[in-house]
This record gives sequence, C-alpha cells and structure tokens, in this order.
Amino acid sequence: MRDIDRRWFMLGTLTTAVGGSVMGVLNRLSRTWAMPTTEQKESPSSAPRQVIKFTNGISLELVTRNNEFLGVGRIAAGNIALRSGRRPMFVEIRNPNGIHLCNYTITQQSITDNSLELQFSMHYSEGGLMEWMLHSVRNRYNTADWTTEPLQATDTVLWLKIRPVTRNLGGRKYIGLSYQYRYQSQSIPIYKILDRGTWELGGHAVGNEFWMRHSFAPSITSVDSVEQLYSTEWYLPSATNPNALQFLPLQTVFQGFTFTAAKAGTLVTWAKKVSHIRSLFEKPRGVDEIVHWHEHCADLGKELVTSPIEVLWAPGELDRVGRANAYEAVRELVYETLHHQIGMRRERVTTYSMIEQWDNADLKRYTQLGLPKLLKAAIERLDWQTIFRII
Repeated sequence: MRDIDRRWFMLGTLTTAVGGSVMGVLNRLSRTWAMPTTEQKESPSSAPRQVIKFTNGISLELVTRNNEFLGVGRIAAGNIALRSGRRPMFVEIRNPNGIHLCNYTITQQSITDNSLELQFSMHYSEGGLMEWMLHSVRNRYNTADWTTEPLQATDTVLWLKIRPVTRNLGGRKYIGLSYQYRYQSQSIPIYKILDRGTWELGGHAVGNEFWMRHSFAPSITSVDSVEQLYSTEWYLPSATNPNALQFLPLQTVFQGFTFTAAKAGTLVTWAKKVSHIRSLFEKPRGVDEIVHWHEHCADLGKELVTSPIEVLWAPGELDRVGRANAYEAVRELVYETLHHQIGMRRERVTTYSMIEQWDNADLKRYTQLGLPKLLKAAIERLDWQTIFRII
C-alpha cells in the first residue's frame, strides 16, 4: 500500500486509452446521487464481546454478531492493550476454485484460565475469479449461479487454539499467548489461510516504533501521527505497473518476527515453526493501527495446520540501547529455534576480505604483501574479484 487512491488510479489508466473523456465526465458528476438502500449490519466495534482471562495476566475478547463469530477483539496484558480490537482478528479462507468461506459459527468450545479451544462450522459461497489460469494467461471464472445464497459447508471444520505463554528473554519477563488454526474439509481443498490482525501497544499505532529489517522500508520506523504511512510492500512509482511485490516470506526475506517498542513496553510476534508464511505489515494512512497479514501456505489439500504464532509483551520503556539489546535477544530465540527444528547450522556474521582490481592482476604483489596481512588479522576468507583490462 502506498499513498495513492487505487480506484482513481485505475480510472486514470482507463482514460489514457479513451482520450480522457471518461475521467472528465466522472469529475463533473455530482456525488450525491441516490444509492440503493442496504440492510445495516451492526459494526464489529459495537458487537457483543466475551472476555477471557488467562492465569498469566493476558485477557482477550471474543466478538460475535448474532450467532456469527467475527474474531478476537482487544487483547491486553493487565491494563496495557496489545491490540485495539477495532478490527476483530480472524482468518479469511478462499480456495483457488472461487469458493469463499463465510458465516463462521462456534459449534464447540472449551474455555479455562489456561486454554481456549473453539470449533467452527461455516457456510460457503461460490463464483467469481478462480486462481487457475487459462492457456490465454487469464484467470478462469467460476460460473456458478450468482443468485444462490451461501450454503452450509457440511464437511468443513475450523479450529482455533489459544494458550497463555511466559518467557524470559535477555533478562526480561515476557507474557503473552500463542494461537493456531487447523482446517479440515473433504470437499473444499485449500492451500493457504490468511491470518488478519492488528498489533499496536496501548491500542494505538501512534507512539509505537516498528523494527523490521528488509529492503523496502527503513529498518526502524517511529509512528508519529495517524496520517503517517508505512508498508513493507515494494511499490515502485517509476514503473508502468508500480506494484512490484506485496506479500513476502516471513522467515527468509523478512527477519522472522516483529518487534514493536513504546512507552507501554515491548511487543513481539513470531511463528514458532519453520513454515511457508508470506507476510505484509502496514500502517495505513489515516488509521491508528499496525496491520499484520500472514498467508499460511501449504500444498493444496484437505487439511491445513498453521504454524503457532506467539505474541509476547514485556513492560517498561527502553532507551535505544535497551531496545537494541531486547531486539537481539528475540532474534537469538527465533533464529536458534528455527535452525534447530530443521537441523540447519546457523550462518554467523564473519569478517572477510575482498581484493578487487580493474586492470591486470598483480598476483605476486597479492601473495607477498596482501595475504600475510590478512592472515595476521585472523581473516580466513578471501573473495577475489578481478576485471582484466582488455588491450
């Protein structure tokens, strides 16, 4: 997401092809025309909420509207909000055949002060673009009856498990929770579950500092106003199609975890298992929230279990050095855990040397003068890049 109105951008693209007349007409039209009336649904922010409290001090809200489960609302550690709860945190599930799941209802639940397990039934609707492609490199279209109301997905089940968590990292005590989804269906295979939520200390993005090492945005970003924009998307304004990359691998391209610091403490989220997770992190303009999107991916099949996502909070405001030390402690936990799971040796940062010459290489000079100095400095790796002059 970047500072651009996508709808008017697309209209502008259209007018390029038709000589600008369409945009001229649209700009002159009054925007007070009568709109069709629709049934007004209760907004998620005003929907009933059931508060669940765990023994470690974490509390969360279950948000429902009539019998429909909307998601997890505000989550707090004592009096400190870890997320605002305006947008209930829950999944979006679509499959490549153009089937969308909706109207989730709790059919079974087990709630204690040390665990929460919910089982859901749901409906499905069918139609629209598929993800499958034609030979013409265009999407197939699901031509189902568009007047059909959502139907009960009789053989499809979703589970949500939440557990309290306590950890000690870098001499600081963190409390939080871990959540995980499991999906099963005989008739609606899927290959991804989109996990949608927002995480902002104090319930507001303003005043938070977001640490994320990657290529497309500053590694440390302070949110100073509601109008501020931040996104890990690669948006390239100079390109004809400026939308380069959106969701990126969490555990390879990104650092494998999120780290947010504020006066209210330190907030960390990370996936506890090595998994194919594609993520996007945004602070939209005009919104006081930091949005976390995670696509939990797998092979197309009848069951999908997401990696557990762990959310941790530690109290106390830290200075820049304290934040860097806390960040490093989290990084060590994440890297050591994930490498150990798959039996991979960690690649440590090491010193090395580079010899680069833009004319004929003087190998005698390198071996007599260069290499002894490098060995004396305990440097064991040498990269050699020579571009020979053409005569």
